[in-house]
Amino acid sequence: MNPGYECERIENPDAPSPSSYAWLGPFLGSTWRIFGGWLSDQWSGSRVTEVSTIILTISTFLCGFFCLKAKNAHPDTSVGGNGEEANDYFAGFFICFMLMFTMTGIGNGSTFKMVPPMQEWVDMVEKKKGYKDLETDVTNPKDFGAPVLGFISAIAAYGGFFIPSIFGVAVKEEGMHWALWGFGLYYFTCLLVNWWFYTREGRDPSGSRFDDNKLRV
Repeated sequence: MNPGYECERIENPDAPSPSSYAWLGPFLGSTWRIFGGWLSDQWSGSRVTEVSTIILTISTFLCGFFCLKAKNAHPDTSVGGNGEEANDYFAGFFICFMLMFTMTGIGNGSTFKMVPPMQEWVDMVEKKKGYKDLETDVTNPKDFGAPVLGFISAIAAYGGFFIPSIFGVAVKEEGMHWALWGFGLYYFTCLLVNWWFYTREGRDPSGSRFDDNKLRV
């Protein structure tokens, strides 16, 4: 809308029905999780996680952008509108939102791929540096895998509650774009963590901390 004008907000009778598309996101996420694991077997979990998180971050910010543009769209220029239809931004929003679900599924598969090789890494630490360097009371290195997988699953379960709750508040306050940008910022921090511990220069390309042991983490 043009500055200095206040336009009355009305419901869009031509808005797409959410129920017609709601199932697609979870379907894509679940389906592509399989491919995330397969790609990780071919490439490495850390690399697949890196690429999927980059795309996830970009698509999330773009979703927020399309939400903001649709929110400010008003076709009636006689009352200060910008001559734009909110529906004009649906296609871009829909593609980016489905891309978010797809990358989430791929990243889910690649993250779980990264955990089992960590057990082998603990074994190598025990042999190369001595197990005492780990500063832990765990007596069996293999015991690390199950708690890590459990922790990841628990965090994922919390996401199923908090993300819809945040979206609900964002819709009520007409700030969906801020919610999406907030998630995008969070995904970016996840990307930095993955880069720092696994894929940055000086780390083994496979994700291992030992160059002579090519673990595909």
